[in-house]
Amino acid sequence: MNTTPRSAPPRHRQQGSALIVGLVLLLVITLIAVTGMRNTILQERMTGNMLDRNLAFQAAEAALRHGQMNLDPGAAAEPVDAPADPLAWEERLANGGGTAYAPPDAESFGLYAMPRYYIEAVPVPPVDALAADEALPNQDLYRITVRAQGGSPEAVVILQATFRH
Repeated sequence: MNTTPRSAPPRHRQQGSALIVGLVLLLVITLIAVTGMRNTILQERMTGNMLDRNLAFQAAEAALRHGQMNLDPGAAAEPVDAPADPLAWEERLANGGGTAYAPPDAESFGLYAMPRYYIEAVPVPPVDALAADEALPNQDLYRITVRAQGGSPEAVVILQATFRH
């Protein structure tokens, strides 16, 4: 029986590839994790922006309905000859013009600013000769323009509706 110990394999045959493969795999896993986190953060931002815009839209809808319910033909705001420039609506309502509307539980909404609206009297177009035989009720047209902000100043919604009264 031979009791000589086995000798270790010669060192010149070891390449050290396990270390390199392990580092490459660690790098790939790190890149996947970082990409996943960036994607998650982006989705959270998009969700927050969508919530802000939705909040602004709901506030604008509420203010539009409030303006419609409180429409007083005798006290209608300024008459107009043609549709106004959207930049003029933005400037007028952003600078405190129009009527402020505070929803009943405005504190719980978390709005950046209360929605504002203004009412314009729109001239009724002339009746053409074909419809002259029909008795048309004498109704006035009013345009209500609303500007609302969500939870941040960047989420702005402008709504406009025309009503007969």
